[in-house]
Amino acid sequence: YIEVLSRKAQKLKEMIDSLFDLAKTSSGNVELHMEQMEMNCLVEQVQADMADRIAESGRELVVMLAKEPTEFTADSSYMYRIVQNLMENALKYSQEHTRIFLKSLVLPDQEGRGRKVRFEITNTSSYQMNFTREQIVERFARGDESRTTEGNGLGLAIVNTYTLALGGSFDVVVDCDQFKASV
Repeated sequence: YIEVLSRKAQKLKEMIDSLFDLAKTSSGNVELHMEQMEMNCLVEQVQADMADRIAESGRELVVMLAKEPTEFTADSSYMYRIVQNLMENALKYSQEHTRIFLKSLVLPDQEGRGRKVRFEITNTSSYQMNFTREQIVERFARGDESRTTEGNGLGLAIVNTYTLALGGSFDVVVDCDQFKASV
């Protein structure tokens, strides 16, 4: 019983910490430490840090990283959390024994004066997806309404809020049973 209570208390603490960070970031009362980063290195680092969870999940990661340099400017702790949350979301909600695609791209910006770095993650859902982008990025929103997974509905809300705070964009596309998120 003590072990179960300890696990539940840790989960509750993590949820409270996430809510606090989310509220702080949403209010604009956050100090960003912008620095040069490399998207490919970030994706590889998060993947390495999550190697045990990935192996236990039974999912295969297919990693397709851009050949050209993928440097950009952002707060490294926020960007780490963004990529980590997207990977955790894919591991929790993807169909067993399927592949999860991680992709980095370098694209021209809309004005044609520079370039943008994008990270995309695509997975096959384990449940029917009946939601819009606006619904799924709300706090405590979960696509898996049966609540058979361990999530608390904060992961994509955090991704959305952190991405906006960094001046980026976050998009979700649902195509049949394919879920694609990009920052």
